[in-house]
Amino acid sequence: MMSEKDLLFTKLIGEKIREKRQEMAETQDAFADKLGIHVNNYGNIERGVNLPGGQTIIRLITKCGIDMTELVLEADAEAKRVFPEEE
Repeated sequence: MMSEKDLLFTKLIGEKIREKRQEMAETQDAFADKLGIHVNNYGNIERGVNLPGGQTIIRLITKCGIDMTELVLEADAEAKRVFPEEE
């Protein structure tokens, strides 16, 4: 079972990916198509239900120009502010 911090981290990753998609003025359908995944799977990522898999991460970087390192570090810092006692 995932800790509350891990659940928050997954949700934050999804929110940050959504923000990047919206900055690109892409619909969920178009973005999912660009990533080669079903729109329902992409929606689960945005809602924080699932983290993107390996191939999706590669496509987020190569096809969408998203800096995943920056995105992960930002989400991790936010999660640590909410759950400072967990490392």
